[in-house]
Amino acid sequence: MALSDKDLYKHRNKRFVIEPWKDYQVTPIGYDLRIGYVIDPDNGGELFSWEENEDDDKDIKIPGETRIVVVTKERVYLSSRVMATVHGKAGVTSKGLFINPVTVDPHWNGKLVLTMYNTNKSEVTLRIKGGIATLVLHSVETETDTHWQRKSDTKGLLADGSERYTNEVTLKILKYLNHFESTPGEEKYIKARDITKKFRKQWHIKRKIQYFVEQKHGYRFLKYGLSGLLILFTSIFLFIIYSQLSSGVLESEILTFSGLIVAVNTLFIAYIKILNEKINADNAVLKKIDEEMEGRSHDFLVHKISDKYYAIHERPTENNSKKEISSTIKELKKKIIELEKGQENASKQNQSDA
Repeated sequence: MALSDKDLYKHRNKRFVIEPWKDYQVTPIGYDLRIGYVIDPDNGGELFSWEENEDDDKDIKIPGETRIVVVTKERVYLSSRVMATVHGKAGVTSKGLFINPVTVDPHWNGKLVLTMYNTNKSEVTLRIKGGIATLVLHSVETETDTHWQRKSDTKGLLADGSERYTNEVTLKILKYLNHFESTPGEEKYIKARDITKKFRKQWHIKRKIQYFVEQKHGYRFLKYGLSGLLILFTSIFLFIIYSQLSSGVLESEILTFSGLIVAVNTLFIAYIKILNEKINADNAVLKKIDEEMEGRSHDFLVHKISDKYYAIHERPTENNSKKEISSTIKELKKKIIELEKGQENASKQNQSDA
């Protein structure tokens, strides 16, 4: 069963991980993958190198009747309950660019490597911004065996002995992959992947409770509503029994039973509170990485504004209303001005010191 957009938000970092995640890349039935690196497998020429990776405004030119290898910008991790398929977007295939359909197995870990072929005799210009293919995630009815995960990663795919590319092309792709292993983006991906793996190891009932707690009013309902109802029904039940009994021994048993119910209810509320704090702590870690990346450089802020602008005009979603995104852009522009002023003051200070 394919996962809808609502399913993607529900199961993100529980059944799968996609990083970097952009709300405007979510489609009704999948997630649009973007270009991270492009190389010609026949001559080793880089059409879009890893040094240019943050430049989403760049166009690439694909020669006629030529195939290219595309490594996605997104890193993907799939748990044992999810598999995926990759399909070319209509806007790309309508230009005569064929993208090979791909099946992504459960336990996949890393970027996806796709092959694109220009069926035209003439050169075709492709814009980097926006998606080139849609990743459609499907729920697996029965969890797959974990031993498959030994084979399911990008580097393992390149070194599986199939010799799909020349050594020169393979080394360049590996260089691109190695470049991101020490970046904050990779750090966030690994953290999100670890959170997902820990979640999958929990008992089924614990996972169900966590899903409910993360709903809009789930935590408050479990903490106050459900526990209140439990106490109410228990009190009514005990009152009915107590009204029909006169034995002192039975009265003490009822009191013991009442105390047990109260203790269980108290433990349940404490567990829900601890679970909610754990969820908030995990989200705080991922948010902190985002904040560190946001404050890292002038270029990153400009790139983020470009993303938000694209979201307003191209792909507005329920989670990114135009009003909210416009407000975010204003805040980012203020940060850029502050950063530029700081850099200018630092430069003046260095000159005065000299």
